Amino acid sequence: MRFLYCGLMPNSAVYRPIAACVFFARIEYLVALPDLSETLSMSIDSSFSQSKNATPSADAFLQFLVNLVNNGSQIESIGVTLQMGGMLVSGSIVSGAEYFDRFAASFTDSLGMLDADTRTSVHASLAELGDVFRVPQPADPLPNYIHLADALFFAADGTPVAGQPTLWRGRTSSVDGFILGRLQSGVAD
Repeated sequence: MRFLYCGLMPNSAVYRPIAACVFFARIEYLVALPDLSETLSMSIDSSFSQSKNATPSADAFLQFLVNLVNNGSQIESIGVTLQMGGMLVSGSIVSGAEYFDRFAASFTDSLGMLDADTRTSVHASLAELGDVFRVPQPADPLPNYIHLADALFFAADGTPVAGQPTLWRGRTSSVDGFILGRLQSGVAD
């Protein structure tokens, strides 16, 4: 299995978040994130305002990452592996707009038996679902859904479940845990 690792890099006397991903000791990309500490703190703190015995409905940090991508910042995607009910789902978080654009294209491509006008109408209707993500997303409420591109599925022990990379959409409240980085099926080259 191959992993894509992400971490933090120092910036003067304090650590500032960056997206630095290394794939087999090669840097794939390095993008400095804007200073979002206040937004992140507000998002995470809102989950602590619940009763101390209550379980949060979703991980506020994961929702923050989803919001970061949804807002069309310099980060177009973030590689993650999600733990969900005994399975692993690994892919790249993409914005809701990109998800619905890709879904619309894929779905209408499968409608070859319909006339071009009908396919165009179906495509426009499906892509329109992503319009809500084409405007800046507020910090509150946090997103309820996560959208992945090139998603692969694995059993809890890391064994790949047969299938091609696909688009995937799920509720953030159904995620049990996550790691930054994508799980890859196959053996290293």
